[in-house]
Amino acid sequence: MASKSSSAAEAAYNGAWQTVLNTKLPGWDVAPEDEATQKKVGRRPDVLVRSPEGCVVWVECKFAGGKPRADAVQSQASSVFADVDGKGLDVHHSLAVLYPESRQARSTVAGFLESSVLQFALYTPSEDGTSERFPASGWLSGDMHKIAELLRHQAGSFAKTPRLEQSFVQAVEDGAAMLGCGFPKVAELVGQENCEQTDQMVSAICLNAFIFQHVVAQHHPNKVSSPTQMKADGETSAEDVLCMWKKILVINYYPIFGIARSCVNEMSSNTSKASGFCKKLIKASNTIASKNPIAAQTLAGDMFGHLINDRKFLASFYTLPPSAALLAELCVNRVNVDWSDKDSVTGLRAADFACGTGALLTAAYRQLRQKMRRGGLNPRDLHQTMLEDVFVGADIMPAAVHITAAALSAAHPDKDYTKTETHTMRYGDYNKELGYNPKIKNKKGAIETNPKGVRVGSLELLVEDTVKTLLGGGDTSVTAKGENPDTEVTAPEESFDIVVMNPPYTKPTNHAIESRQDKSHPNFAAFGSDADLQKAMSKRTDNLFRQFQTKTGTSVRDGYAGMGTDFFDLAHAKVKPGGTSGFVLSAAMPTGKSWSKLRDLLAREYEDVLVVSLSSDKAGRSSFSASTAMNEILLIATKREKQPAEIGGSDTTGGTEPSDETDWAEQPWTWATLDALPATILESQTIAETIAETDLEEGKTKPMKIGETEYGHITKCSRHRTPAMIRSREVVETLLNLTNPAGAFLDVKRAGNEISLPLCKLGELGKCGPVHRTIWGGKQNPDGGGYSLYDYKGGKVHFPVLWNHDNTEETKLVVPIDKYGIRVSNTKAAKTKAAEVWETATRLHFNLDFRFTSQPLAACLTNEKALGGRAWPSFTLQPGGKPRDFEHMNWVYPVLLWANSTLGLMTFFIQGTRNQKGRSNLTISRLPKLLVLDPRQLTDQQLRLAKDIYHRFENKTFKPANMADQDPVRQKLDEALLSELVGHDQSVMEELETARNQWCNEPHLRSGNRHTANSEES
Repeated sequence: MASKSSSAAEAAYNGAWQTVLNTKLPGWDVAPEDEATQKKVGRRPDVLVRSPEGCVVWVECKFAGGKPRADAVQSQASSVFADVDGKGLDVHHSLAVLYPESRQARSTVAGFLESSVLQFALYTPSEDGTSERFPASGWLSGDMHKIAELLRHQAGSFAKTPRLEQSFVQAVEDGAAMLGCGFPKVAELVGQENCEQTDQMVSAICLNAFIFQHVVAQHHPNKVSSPTQMKADGETSAEDVLCMWKKILVINYYPIFGIARSCVNEMSSNTSKASGFCKKLIKASNTIASKNPIAAQTLAGDMFGHLINDRKFLASFYTLPPSAALLAELCVNRVNVDWSDKDSVTGLRAADFACGTGALLTAAYRQLRQKMRRGGLNPRDLHQTMLEDVFVGADIMPAAVHITAAALSAAHPDKDYTKTETHTMRYGDYNKELGYNPKIKNKKGAIETNPKGVRVGSLELLVEDTVKTLLGGGDTSVTAKGENPDTEVTAPEESFDIVVMNPPYTKPTNHAIESRQDKSHPNFAAFGSDADLQKAMSKRTDNLFRQFQTKTGTSVRDGYAGMGTDFFDLAHAKVKPGGTSGFVLSAAMPTGKSWSKLRDLLAREYEDVLVVSLSSDKAGRSSFSASTAMNEILLIATKREKQPAEIGGSDTTGGTEPSDETDWAEQPWTWATLDALPATILESQTIAETIAETDLEEGKTKPMKIGETEYGHITKCSRHRTPAMIRSREVVETLLNLTNPAGAFLDVKRAGNEISLPLCKLGELGKCGPVHRTIWGGKQNPDGGGYSLYDYKGGKVHFPVLWNHDNTEETKLVVPIDKYGIRVSNTKAAKTKAAEVWETATRLHFNLDFRFTSQPLAACLTNEKALGGRAWPSFTLQPGGKPRDFEHMNWVYPVLLWANSTLGLMTFFIQGTRNQKGRSNLTISRLPKLLVLDPRQLTDQQLRLAKDIYHRFENKTFKPANMADQDPVRQKLDEALLSELVGHDQSVMEELETARNQWCNEPHLRSGNRHTANSEES
């Protein structure tokens, strides 16, 4: 039990909360040791905090001083919800706070509390009557500024419950059902096809307007009625709604009510249906906005993205709110301005050129407001300037741009403004007179599509600082009270402090959306574009990038990466030196061939490169966007203020494929891997702070902790070693050791020593076979290669080929061929080409598209020399000076065995591209970089022993790679290599057993069934 002196001291500290928080939370009710609450529930909080919106936070405080005090304050805070249930006080959160142990005189308590670092934890009630704690264990730490921001955040989100989210979705679906695709002119207003998706979009826009009407009515009670008042007065017809929204538009708020009113006005051609639609949404808005209209209004932005199916075709997925908060905080943390100087703050510029519904911009604005408040500025006073000058949002979807403007303005809905920099960009056939028809001939006389009358959205800014924008039927942009004619978006080169985006990254070869027909250029197939228009837009984009390349001398664009690289070019052009780019991208970015130019650009011209990934073992939870099964990463990078000189480097592949070996004076990258997608915005913000505050040496990794709860880990290493999406910190350490540029080694932890491994890059031992198109040109160009291919039926053939994967035939080290080739013709040129290709035939082949969940082998042999196809390219191990087609079998055996050992699988895993669960892919250009056992470092006796080991295992059956810890054959191969061939003792095998088990339990590898494949026991 606390002593009287301790209780008196606590009372003094509790009383100081009111003084300290009054300046940080103006308009809030802060009541220390509230007697009224004691009478209501028979228990008194140390502090009770109420927000203007009605959020109630119960605070329990104690002085730090060991486990008993910590346990006591946690017990009191966590039991609040059960104590008050049904007794008249609705508590939304509780806070357990530990004061510093030192006591202060009563007269100095407020100043001491203001400057002290406190420990605290947040409790939120669960549906089962218990509470959830954040962090799960341990404590958050920070000053009263941080506590104030936590309270502000919880007050802003307490109305956004799963129940209300479901209410929003249900109301949108019900409203769309009432419209029933019966209003084509409404579809034209929002720039969409007349379909169910458009009806949902319109329903969401109107529901958002009704919710926001509650906010407007609070600030203008004598001019505007809330939907609740309208319902009570019986004023719920479409005509009543149009009249009320006209009054609102006279005040301001065009981004919210302008397009909504136009939609309802067009519906009024059917009075009964329009009024029924309004009544249904009014009823829903009253339910959703009953507690906190401002928090409820953000639901529209959060939920709107789920309704935009056309965006899915463009692969521009809705950014989940916690993901947006994480990316925005990581970017804003890098902004270097005086946060107490309003001119410096309002001089910032932040842009999202693929803004969608504004999730990233609104998250960035939330972080900026926190910085302003900590600097002593009042964000409300600067709100107009921030909307008019700081934030630039651009997108091709008019309705989404309205939602962005609405979400930004909702931060301070009572503040007027005259314009925004949120723009709808011209996209498609904007000028019918200069349209894409008729077809014309190019200089070579070929028929091609004329791109003169088309535009391609924000990419027009690649070569221009100022571009005309489009909204509705003319050149207009969103303002506070209407639409300004003849507007334009202005984005000068190197003028932005932050560019943040979740851009589309559909691959041009993706034709999977069945609901779309005629998709010759999927990047441009939105809004019902036909094949000719798609072709014209593609040509327009090509022209823009040719101009951009000429203008800047560099571009990272690669069509196989989709449009992610296109938009990074745009960001690179617009972000200033010292500014930050933040992107949601495909998880292929760190390793994929098509992203290599982007990686080289980051190495040359950026610093403090950070890659954030997810290692979740839950299906569909390795993405930062909604509705995508593709793995994603966050990329944050700061543009160098001074560019380092190039210190060497060239394309080492000898071909047209980009090199990853360009050697720049570059920094190591930071890799943060989260165990799971953050569940809340608060969690995201805290994770971002943890990442920013972590200091690491190159080659090291640290756990990422909030309190005592581990949320993942952070690693610093070269961009060529990619620990993204790997959950276990020990697995990361093992993989970094295996790929150590100074020499591969295995850390034998129990023995306290490190053993070196004689590894080298595969490319040092020979050369890779040709790209598969050299063998067979494919269905579109069957004569483009040296051969026509046919299914192998048995017997002897001239040109055997190992082409496809068949995991039922790939369980042993020797894999049967599945194709054979016949020369495309008997002309001299065809014979010569076929002969040249045949010279690349080998017995050794490597797996390019490795599915660890079903395929056992990273490399295999064929019974005789064979051409290597799409899945199994050939590789010739060839000492210098030997004939071109010489295959050194004494080298083949140790390389083959290593590749299929557990450590070999692990090196393949980290060096490949892991953008889908259970897979790691290499390309022809990256295969030579794969680390393998170096036969040059083995004695003749060891080489003979490798051949003997091969013959012992050539007829053994292996399980899929992700079952290495359950595969006795693989384990015996590991032992034969490390103990017999390399000569290490039992301690090494014990270390390998641990590493093998840890790796096989990685979420990326656990994908699929690990218990059904057959394997020989010996």
